[in-house]
This record gives sequence, structure tokens and C-alpha cells, in this order.
Amino acid sequence: MSNPFFIWTFQRTGGTSLATALFDESKFQAIDHEPFNGERSLGEITKNFRRKNVEQAGKMLDRVLEKRPLIKHCFELHDFSFNNELVLKLSHLRDYRHIVLVRKDEVSRLFSLFLAKQTDVWGKGKAKSGGYEKFASGQQTLNDFPVDQMIKHGAHCAMYLDWLLKKMQSESMNYKIVYFEDLYVGDMSEKSRKVNSVFDFVGLSNVDLENDTVLSERILKGSQGSSSLYDLVPNAQEAREALDDFFSCTRGNRSC
Repeated sequence: MSNPFFIWTFQRTGGTSLATALFDESKFQAIDHEPFNGERSLGEITKNFRRKNVEQAGKMLDRVLEKRPLIKHCFELHDFSFNNELVLKLSHLRDYRHIVLVRKDEVSRLFSLFLAKQTDVWGKGKAKSGGYEKFASGQQTLNDFPVDQMIKHGAHCAMYLDWLLKKMQSESMNYKIVYFEDLYVGDMSEKSRKVNSVFDFVGLSNVDLENDTVLSERILKGSQGSSSLYDLVPNAQEAREALDDFFSCTRGNRSC
């Protein structure tokens, strides 16, 4: 039996590709990607939280979740109060499965994110249609990475992820941690096995990703190719060293 599911993720973690593939196979209705953002379909709920109209926002959220929609949510973009309320609401809906999609290599995620902020290339489609061409050709140059902002964002996401996992554990929510690298990097058969484990988790039948050209293009070949531009960022090496140093400290790999 299939289950409704909620994808908790960060920007530049392959969430759109995975979510779309899962949405297409599920009997439950999906809402547009990251629907709580700004002017998107459920943005009014988060606006009410910011305005401190918590009771009204809670009722709106109840009405949405009552229909058991499928949602992908980049939770680092939202206030703690909203995310906390969202977790509490979902914790009472025991049929939901929760996918926590993250990257092992946070440095690469931050490089990808802050490159997207510069180039305004956010999707695979725009990348394939020549979104990077003017930078690769030298027609337009890239600016330095804002290292301090990258470190601040990385620390924010690490704190938020730690909070989310502890909260889900305390509420006995059914969740699965899924890594970007397991889905999009490495051997085809191993990637296919990992993807199928995610399908199984939400009660969907196994799919033959190696022979299904639509799904394999969507998931197994999910890279946008942004890494080809990293060396064109003037301070890329300095930024990588600073981020490596930061994450080495936060993970306790060395004294700081």
C-alpha cells in the first residue's frame, strides 16, 4: 500500500528530480514544488506565520494536510516557528512517510547554490538550454564566492538538520535519510538499487530505472553540470579551503 510522503531537503540537493519521479508514480496528489515559498500556492500560510497569525495559519495548514498531499519542502528557507508547527502537525498523521534528502558533500552543495545565485540557472532544463554558455565562453565573468555568507548558510543548515532529526525522533515519525550522492553519483546498478529503496519506503513498486529512459534521465542523470564553472570563480580555491576547514571543525575532525 502506498503512503503519502513529505520530502524535507535543502536547495541544490536533487530534490526536484527525485520528487517529480516519486510524484508521478504515487496515487496521492502532489502540490507544486516548495509550495510554502513566497508567492507559491501555499505561501499565504507562511506569511500568516510571519505576521503572527498562528491560529489562522494552523487552520489553513490543517485543511491542506487533510488531503494528504505530496510535498517537497526546502526547510532551510523558512522560519523555525513555521517548520516546528509543520513537524507537529505531520507527527499526528501517522500514514505519512518522511524523506530527509541531504548531501554528504556540503561544500559542493554550497558551491552549486551560490553559483546558481550568480548565474540564475536553477534547473536542469535551463542549464541544458545554454544557461552556462556565456560564462563558459568568457562572454560574462563570474564574481568571487561570498565565503562568509557560505559559511553562515552552511552552519544554519547543519543546525536545522540536527534539530529536524531530533524532532522527528522525539515524535516517533517514520523517516528515511537519503543522500544525494547515493542517487546521482557512481555505478548505475547501485544508484538504481538506492532509488528503489526510496520507492519501497513510500510504498511504491520497484521501477526498472536502468531500462526506463524517462526515469533514468530524470534521476540517474540528474546533474546540471554546474561544477564545470567552479574553476572560473576567481576565489574558488580559497572558498573551498575555508569551507573544508569550517566543516572539518564542526564535525570534530580536528581541533579549532
